[in-house]
Amino acid sequence: MLIGLLVMRATCGKPRPTGEMQIKAIEKIKITDKVYYHNMSITFDGDNYFTINGENTDYSVINKYDTKRKFITSYDLSLDGRTIFYNPDDYEMYIKIYGTDLTMINLDDETYDTELSEVFTNEESSVGFLSENNTIYELGEDGIVKTFDLATGDEIDTYNLGQYSTEDRLNCSTATSDKYLFVWGSIDREVLIYDLEGTYINKVILPRAGYGFSLSNCNGMLWIALDADAKEMLGNGYWYGYKLEGLDQI
Repeated sequence: MLIGLLVMRATCGKPRPTGEMQIKAIEKIKITDKVYYHNMSITFDGDNYFTINGENTDYSVINKYDTKRKFITSYDLSLDGRTIFYNPDDYEMYIKIYGTDLTMINLDDETYDTELSEVFTNEESSVGFLSENNTIYELGEDGIVKTFDLATGDEIDTYNLGQYSTEDRLNCSTATSDKYLFVWGSIDREVLIYDLEGTYINKVILPRAGYGFSLSNCNGMLWIALDADAKEMLGNGYWYGYKLEGLDQI
């Protein structure tokens, strides 16, 4: 009787999935973002979205939007941006610029200070931030990820990814959530998902292609931009925020 009960319990449980589960990118929000040159990065401070452009310091712009996608205002800090990040732990906004420095910005008076000097390995890289462990994640080159302490700039770890895109502007772009590291894959619109120690987890094919540097994660969504590519004339780019359906079931 006991044996039968144990067998019944073993067969009534939810079966564990086998193989790689399919992750779907479900579009949740679209923001029209008017910039010069290129749409580079997006972040969220709990109340508003902030975007940054890049490729020319003379045409620098940071745009602010509310949660209903309404444009609020713009700022000019003369920074050639790669990544913008709001840190909820210290209530500060950071920008990884073109180059190897990390800056802390003050939007009230449109100024910035160099927070970490010559910390990064790749001038072009767009990086991931994780406030929970005070860490910056940089995909530098050849699939090598380096992690740095946000407060000191000290290198914490280095590891190699097994798969990654080798295409220019896709090969040095990454984003992070509280659990995952996202990088571009070798197939068009493919994003590879790793854990924060560099172990491959899964992949997702996005509904549309995006600008390589724009891969971002904020407000519980993975983001890419359809690039304005506007040069010295303002043009419309478009940010798409996706929920990754199925990822939390892994």
